[in-house]
Amino acid sequence: MSKLNHKVLVTFSDNYGYINEIADNMSRKLMDLGLNVDTVDLERTKQSRWPTTNDYNGIILISGQKKMWTFWNKKAKRFASLYINPLEKEKVIGFFRSDPWAYQNLLDPVKTKEKFGKNILKSCNFIPDFYEDLGPVLDFSRKTKIKYDDRKILKDSIKSVGKKTGLEIEYKGLNDFRNWNRIEEICNEFAEQLQKGNSCPSCGSIVQKGAGFCASCGNKM
Repeated sequence: MSKLNHKVLVTFSDNYGYINEIADNMSRKLMDLGLNVDTVDLERTKQSRWPTTNDYNGIILISGQKKMWTFWNKKAKRFASLYINPLEKEKVIGFFRSDPWAYQNLLDPVKTKEKFGKNILKSCNFIPDFYEDLGPVLDFSRKTKIKYDDRKILKDSIKSVGKKTGLEIEYKGLNDFRNWNRIEEICNEFAEQLQKGNSCPSCGSIVQKGAGFCASCGNKM
């Protein structure tokens, strides 16, 4: 897979300080697979400096939900609505989430993914090639960024999850329930999807994702 032909934009919006680790991990893995990767922190980058997606064959967006009744934070939704919605047929798209308020993933990951997909469809009007809840980090340590009142609510909720699942939860420390094995699998699958490209409706040749014309027959894609 050539770096010159496949470019991926990894964007993320981090509420509590752990999504950046996923973005960094995915970026490094995708580069190891031969992709040219740019990584952008939407929180620390002014909206006026957010990159356009024209030059990328693949786009990954990772965020948390901030509050238990939402599914993504505002900047993630804004980036998706401004730059990604019209491109679902031209590029490989991956939407991912990791957030302590998405703790239901520990009880039923399949149902959690289904609900995440429904929220994406309702908000963005399409379903991306990849979407998944990657598991939460429950940080109850002194360094946590979760507010005190929210921390109390979250602890009470997690206690019932611990009883139902048998998971050992440290209520004064950090609990990392992110699915790192699945994250690696997603990177492999994402790279494979990019490599496959699209089939030209005129001659049937495989055309690179994002290409405007078929190199074999010149047909406009």
